[in-house]
Amino acid sequence: MDGLENLWPNVEEIFFNDLEYLCEQVGPLDLVMFTGDITQGGSESEFQQVDKLLTSKHSAISQRPLATLSAKPTLREREQLSAKGL
Repeated sequence: MDGLENLWPNVEEIFFNDLEYLCEQVGPLDLVMFTGDITQGGSESEFQQVDKLLTSKHSAISQRPLATLSAKPTLREREQLSAKGL
């Protein structure tokens, strides 16, 4: 997935620095939400790549209690994927 490989490195350090700052300011986080498109086409393999990325990065902030990280398509997204034959 080109988007994840090309775009994520541009924001990764900033994202985790911001997350660390927030934890220092307000304490442990219960939830981190990614809203909007996190895949290019919404295929299962793209969601697996996002899951892998989030799981690997979870260790970078594991000192701070966070909710489980995962990327799961919603029912609507699954229906759209099925309609596309993905």
